[in-house]
Amino acid sequence: MGHDSSDLHQILPGQPKYYFPMEKGKIDAFPLHSVYILEVAPPGEVEFSGVEGVAAFAALRNEVYRWEYLPAMPGTETAYLEKLLHLSRKVRVYRVKRPQGIAIAEMQQIMAGEMERQTPGFTGGNAQPGA
Repeated sequence: MGHDSSDLHQILPGQPKYYFPMEKGKIDAFPLHSVYILEVAPPGEVEFSGVEGVAAFAALRNEVYRWEYLPAMPGTETAYLEKLLHLSRKVRVYRVKRPQGIAIAEMQQIMAGEMERQTPGFTGGNAQPGA
C-alpha cells in the first residue's frame, strides 16, 4: 500500500500484515434494538423466531467472520466475547428463515414490516441518529 511498515505492529509473525492506526471519524449513533440472523430455507413462508439467553450469545458468536483471527490480536478475543455477551443480553435476537429464491424487494418488505412490529419507533430505515 506504499506505507513504511517498520513502525507498525505485526499481526502474525512471518506474515506481512500489520495493524494500521487510523483516526476515528465522526459516526452518527443509532440505537441497536434487534439483530436478525438470516438463514436460507426451502421454498415457503418467511419465518421469524426469537433466540434468547445462551442461545442468543451462541447465535451471535457463530456469526463472527474469521473467528480464528481473534486470538492473534492481543486482548481482542476477550473484549469481543464480552461485547457479544453484553449484546446478547441487551438486544432482541431473531433467526429469519428466508425461502431460497425469494425476491430481494419482497424480502425487504417483509423484514421492514417485522421490524416495525417488533421495534417501537422503527420507521423503515428512516430513523434519525440517536433516536
